[in-house]
Amino acid sequence: MAPCIVVMSVVSGGHGTMVGLLNTLVHMIMYSYYLISSLGPQYQKYLWWKKYLTMAQMTQFLIIIFHTGQILFTDCDYTKFCNAYLFFNSIFFFAMFASFYRKTYLVQKNQIKPD
Repeated sequence: MAPCIVVMSVVSGGHGTMVGLLNTLVHMIMYSYYLISSLGPQYQKYLWWKKYLTMAQMTQFLIIIFHTGQILFTDCDYTKFCNAYLFFNSIFFFAMFASFYRKTYLVQKNQIKPD
């Protein structure tokens, strides 16, 4: 969160603001999930939306990749270093979340497990 505040206040333009606000929204949802999951096993039935939280996080990274990608390849006053960092960082995080999603939700559940 602190890096978002620094980027939004130091770097020119409003491009960083969109990224920061989107990141804050997703993290509010994510920490709500963590809060409910920490209340105990009796609350697990309310956490059916874990898959959709992961999808929201992946969507966030796709939006940031698109947003920062178009700024990278157009003439814009936004700091190229910060923008390139956000672009490649978002690609990296999207790949990690996509791997998690694939392993957790797309792998067939009926695979034979060793004893």
